Amino acid sequence: MIESYSDGSGKNPLGKGAASFLIVKDKTIIHQESFILKDKTNNEAEYVALYSAVKYLVDQGYDTFTCYVDSELIYKQLIGDYKINVPELIMWNNRIKDLWTGKAINFQWVPRTNVYIKQVDGLNRRIMRIT
Repeated sequence: MIESYSDGSGKNPLGKGAASFLIVKDKTIIHQESFILKDKTNNEAEYVALYSAVKYLVDQGYDTFTCYVDSELIYKQLIGDYKINVPELIMWNNRIKDLWTGKAINFQWVPRTNVYIKQVDGLNRRIMRIT
């Protein structure tokens, strides 16, 4: 089973934020990435992290996987329960939906206490400290 876990962190007082994701196969982390972001809100950072995970998996040839996020807002927007009013979030939502065309992608919300979500949050904090 292939899974992604993603998390974004909005800009700090220095204007830096981060987006990170893990790819997990059969409970083993097989890939991870982190990115510094400039002047993004927390919700934008969450979308960037998720988009990056989905794009990575699609580019690797996977067409069936589950994406876990800790942002209930992003999850509800993706499944259509919440309307999106912010143009930047509409764009990211549409980019993700474009990637999942013809794929069996399942989106799930998990609490921040999830072990993998804690790890991606740690990646965000680490990369913001070292850059």
